Amino acid sequence: MVEYGESGVRAAREQRNTTNMTKAYVAAWVVNKGRMKYCRPVFRLLHKQTPELAKKTFEAHQDFYHPIARKMIARDLGLEK
Repeated sequence: MVEYGESGVRAAREQRNTTNMTKAYVAAWVVNKGRMKYCRPVFRLLHKQTPELAKKTFEAHQDFYHPIARKMIARDLGLEK
């Protein structure tokens, strides 16, 4: 087992890398789900954690979603005008 020492710098760095990988995975997963009941909660949670990633992901794939889902997700992300 690896010792992280008093500061825990290595453990914090590994946790941050895992968290970033998870967010990227979630962003990749949600663009393939067209049902609002799946994608809307995921976009909301992603927006709480990383708003710029949620907005960028949605804007890149917004034409994939049903018009009602697109409108509701845009509202959740603060993109609706």
